[in-house]
Amino acid sequence: MVKRKRPAAAGATEAVPTFEAVLTLQELSESERNVTGAGEMAFARRVTLSALTRSSAEMQAAWSTPEGAEAMLTAVELATDWRTHLKGCMALADTTLARLLVTGKAAMDGVVKP
Repeated sequence: MVKRKRPAAAGATEAVPTFEAVLTLQELSESERNVTGAGEMAFARRVTLSALTRSSAEMQAAWSTPEGAEAMLTAVELATDWRTHLKGCMALADTTLARLLVTGKAAMDGVVKP
């Protein structure tokens, strides 16, 4: 970490976080072109959301047969996969926000006068 003086507080120093880029733009483009499981995640999302379109009575009736019970277990698995995917997305978004806010604050400390 690099230390620098903050103009707002005379004599005070604050550590300014430093980090390297995680990806190049080319790597990002390549990863987006080669997304594996994109169709599977779209299906998991659709199954997860479609469960919200049924009442409890409709769901219980649908799950009351052997085939329905198997479909319910598959739906639970897909909803779990979708949740795991969303948690990963949240982690990426949290990291992005932290990087934006930290660097934005550090940059603005020298620009915005109190």
